[in-house]
Amino acid sequence: MTHQLGVTIRAMVPAEQVADLPKWLGASSPQGLADGPFHLRRMRGLHFAKLFLIEQTDDLKGQPIPASLVLGIRTRQLARRWMLT
Repeated sequence: MTHQLGVTIRAMVPAEQVADLPKWLGASSPQGLADGPFHLRRMRGLHFAKLFLIEQTDDLKGQPIPASLVLGIRTRQLARRWMLT
């Protein structure tokens, strides 16, 4: 079995920039994450990558959770570097 490592990066988005993100994501989707502006094609051993927006919401206590842009990747290359097995 090939070892893989998942990495998730979350960036909180200022409220005034949230409205523009769906348009930007839609415009970026035809070329996908493989090419600009992300160029993940250069990452050897990449199994998959996903970029998505989580809209602002409230937690169970009613406290706001800001909108976030999330990048999730799974790769064999990082696993080779970081795993001890």
